[in-house]
Amino acid sequence: MNSLSTVFKSPNSSGFIQYLFTLPLFTAILIEAHVRFTSAKHHGIDHIWLSSTPGFIDYFLLIVHLSIQALPLFVALAWVLRESKSPSRSVLSIAMPFLLGFVAYPFLVYVAVDSSEWFARVNLLSLHFMGLVIGALGTWALVHFMNPARTGPKLITSTNSTTAQSDKLRSLLSTLFSLNSVVVICLFTWAFIISGAFHYHDDPMNNMPINLVFDPVQIVSDPLPFLNYFWQFSIISVVMGTLYLVNRYVLIKRVLNAYGVFYFVLASIVFWLLYTPIAGQLVIHLPMTPAHFTFIPSENFDVFDSDNYKVSLLFLFLTTPLILAFERQRDVAKTAEIAEQKTQAELQLLQQQINPHFLFNSMNSLYALTLKKSEQAPDFVMHLSNLLRYTVYEGQKPKVKLEQEIQYLQDYIALQTTRLGNRVKIKTTWPEPALQESNLSKVEIAPLLFVVILENAFKHGAESQQGEAEIDVALTLTSNEQNRGEVTLRFECCNSYDASAVQPNVNYGGVGLTNLKKRLALLYPNQHSYRVMCEPVNEESEDLSKPSGGRVIEVWRTELEIIL
Repeated sequence: MNSLSTVFKSPNSSGFIQYLFTLPLFTAILIEAHVRFTSAKHHGIDHIWLSSTPGFIDYFLLIVHLSIQALPLFVALAWVLRESKSPSRSVLSIAMPFLLGFVAYPFLVYVAVDSSEWFARVNLLSLHFMGLVIGALGTWALVHFMNPARTGPKLITSTNSTTAQSDKLRSLLSTLFSLNSVVVICLFTWAFIISGAFHYHDDPMNNMPINLVFDPVQIVSDPLPFLNYFWQFSIISVVMGTLYLVNRYVLIKRVLNAYGVFYFVLASIVFWLLYTPIAGQLVIHLPMTPAHFTFIPSENFDVFDSDNYKVSLLFLFLTTPLILAFERQRDVAKTAEIAEQKTQAELQLLQQQINPHFLFNSMNSLYALTLKKSEQAPDFVMHLSNLLRYTVYEGQKPKVKLEQEIQYLQDYIALQTTRLGNRVKIKTTWPEPALQESNLSKVEIAPLLFVVILENAFKHGAESQQGEAEIDVALTLTSNEQNRGEVTLRFECCNSYDASAVQPNVNYGGVGLTNLKKRLALLYPNQHSYRVMCEPVNEESEDLSKPSGGRVIEVWRTELEIIL
């Protein structure tokens, strides 16, 4: 049961949201069940799962049966989403569950229907249903692409050409599917279709009502009558569109937002009473209007008929909550974008800071090595160059490969070892090579997190301690077996400290660790733990260092754990 629930949970989500991806598929199931039920009830279509007089229980049994048959589709979709969020994802790992669920499974159902009469009777997975599923999932994927869920803030400076193209496409699609665009498309699509239907029939004005038949061949062969109808129905579309636009940009945006509900109601009444007869007057004077019929709601020549006011009022009632919902969504998105930009700016500022203390000491050490003409100078320059290059280029990216971050830490340790010599003894533990060659080698992390802890270990340990100091660094990875997309990273740094020489501050680390805590809160909210502990060391201790010469040695242990 746990494994099944793990499959259906969306990574990095909680509550109802983690199951939201099932909504398009379940919508398709309900539509298919409703169509089948109403067809059986009104047209007498016989089905093994329905009684002769289908009722309430039959309706829900139909939904349950469809849901059971669609269960492999749910599993395949959950599998695709989980693989797409996995650090080890690949095109094959994402395509495989999709092909199994949405190609192989329907094909097997088709084969079973063709070979078994009994299965053909009990089966509910039709081509119509699969079309609904593909349409629902396609729409969901489009909406998901235009409004991607972000698992963490992303630095603006890291945008590459692919991301820029994706953002442009997303912006284009957002514009195309905005509320204004949808309204305009719907209105003019209606004008186009109704014009085609009028063009198809002979003398449609005197043969109302007409069947809604659209013949593209006839339109192409004789376009002038179609165009004549189209421009006139487009005028009617403009009349309805004007009602929507005034409601959105004048009544709601200018009056409601600025002056409140009372003045909005008054302004709406004024607009409704004035616009209804004006719009009706415009429509009844269209050239296609016959002597016995009009295209206004009352279907007569009285623009002050109550039916006209009822329809225009209903239009205002229907569009107002829709507009308010879209405006609310846009305001929320804009607020989130501003918050993200603020977060990005703060992260960028925190991430770009290079420890001047470390840089100053490194340059002094390099100067001393060059004076001695030491053979270590070239290696020192190489390590320092690698560190600065990584900080300037890789350090500005939102995520880097874990191997890169480990290499950076190794360069830093090598540089400090060269600079401090026998004053420090360092022990390091990195992930096993076998793990590095596995899928865990694809783990990514925000750059320059661990070096802050390492800097403080050297600064407050080796540099401030008389005699040999000892630093123990360990980085381990643990993969969650139940959640393949989750990896726990643990970084531990222990350094000895001569408490008899200088009394340390419990919150040692200053600006560097303060910035680290801020970055962790921004990058990995509720996904990390950070703590610093002081552990005294006595003569019998087997820990990092043993005191000698009256020194009081303490061990400062810093632990950072991140769920990726």
